[in-house]
Amino acid sequence: RSSDLLDGGMPARSGEAMVTVSVLNENDNSPVFQQTTYIVRVPESVTMGTLLQNVTATDEDEIDIITYSLSRAAGLFTIHSSRGEIRVSGLLDFEMDRRHDLTIFASDGVNTGSAIFVVEVINENDNAPIFDAEVYSTNVSESRMVGTGLITVRAVDADVGSYGNVTYQIIAGNDMGHFEIDRWSGEIRLKTSLNFEAKRMFRLTVSAEDSGNPPKSDTAAVVLRVTNENDIVPEITLPKTEFEFVENGAPLPIGAGATVVDADGDDIVRAVFHLVAPPNDTATDQNIGERLWVNVSGVAGLAVVYSPSRH
Repeated sequence: RSSDLLDGGMPARSGEAMVTVSVLNENDNSPVFQQTTYIVRVPESVTMGTLLQNVTATDEDEIDIITYSLSRAAGLFTIHSSRGEIRVSGLLDFEMDRRHDLTIFASDGVNTGSAIFVVEVINENDNAPIFDAEVYSTNVSESRMVGTGLITVRAVDADVGSYGNVTYQIIAGNDMGHFEIDRWSGEIRLKTSLNFEAKRMFRLTVSAEDSGNPPKSDTAAVVLRVTNENDIVPEITLPKTEFEFVENGAPLPIGAGATVVDADGDDIVRAVFHLVAPPNDTATDQNIGERLWVNVSGVAGLAVVYSPSRH
């Protein structure tokens, strides 16, 4: 720039000189991101190292070097200090955190600019149902009524929403069709009558399946032990049915050689003999022995005339 200088003479005389003014730059501007808010959506199964966003900030102070950083990353995200690349550095879990709100910073060494960075996690079917027991067991009487509940199995799926819905089914061990399961509650009910003499134990395999596509599942065993009941009438066969008693004689083994057949198990069957009134007889079971003057031993089946004065 030029400048003129005049003296006080008449006529005035002047001189001229060139003046140069240099403006010195100062770091008086903060870096500014291209957006005030960034939002990205990623599935919870995203692998570590995946690039989510490349952010850039500019600074009107052209000589400045910008470095980037993150806050509240919780070890799940990182940003490259010079390139602004934001990547996944941990395992995301929709059931733990569905959204991560971060702040990204750009600094020129003196001044700092910031922006919001939001990560929305997309739910996936990443959890399988898990039964609360590997084996369930219970005893069931063979006289149990059809339609009654026997035992309830339970599985839990950590996924939320439809992926966490669990349904149950019997997949093995129910060839005879004795049992059914409520697909929503897991209650196993008796569908047809049981018979201890036919089968004493059932081992079912049940499954719990979620609603994913494809679904995930778990299995468990259910052991049902049938308990015996005295539900079968014994059949008695005597080698002879007519006997002669000797007054005051020795006991007569009317039960000797008798065959007793009862399909109930050993814990139920025990032959016990006693006198009963024949059909169409007016006597009762309680007084038939008194009327005949005969006493019968229940276990041995020995009969004896116990009145010496009557025959």
